[in-house]
Amino acid sequence: MGSQSAKRKIEKDSDDLKAVLNEFVDGLVDLDIEELKIMSVNTVDKLVGKGLSTYNKGVISTIYQEPIVAYAMRVYEKWDKMLLVARTKDDIFSIQSEGEKFKVFKNHQAFGTIEDDYTFYYAGAAVPEVSMNHINGQRVSKLIKDNKEIAHINMRDESLKFDTDRIFSLFHDVKPGYEDTLLVIALFHILVKSKIGK
Repeated sequence: MGSQSAKRKIEKDSDDLKAVLNEFVDGLVDLDIEELKIMSVNTVDKLVGKGLSTYNKGVISTIYQEPIVAYAMRVYEKWDKMLLVARTKDDIFSIQSEGEKFKVFKNHQAFGTIEDDYTFYYAGAAVPEVSMNHINGQRVSKLIKDNKEIAHINMRDESLKFDTDRIFSLFHDVKPGYEDTLLVIALFHILVKSKIGK
């Protein structure tokens, strides 16, 4: 299959995966900063399908087992691409690999890009919205916005395991409106990085 065929297949799968997530909507809790503070790194994940049409679907909850995000994800090894579709109670996000960058969409509109090093740019922006700095000797990294630390994100150890239940360990002056960006970074960290093995 050529690149146009791959693009059409991914677009069709995106629509199919969004439809799969409709079954979860009624059970999801509203997502806000308070829910992000207690977002769990643990997922309830299930492999669905057979052969070439397999994908993972699951739910991410708070540490108190309140479901906040439903997701479906497909990896295309043949094309070295992946597609993640995630649903909150109010919004649909998708992350698609595009070389070393990942395109991010919110409610079918371009939202931004996230790079392999977690640097996030809003769509059309030349300056990063959020970047990440690792803290030497610790399994935590700082998320930086406007040269200010806004959160600490827990990292995996050498065996790709987390030593905590929470995705974020600390928030600094996080303002309303940061939820979507922090959610995208969390989804990238918990789901995409674990599947692409980087």
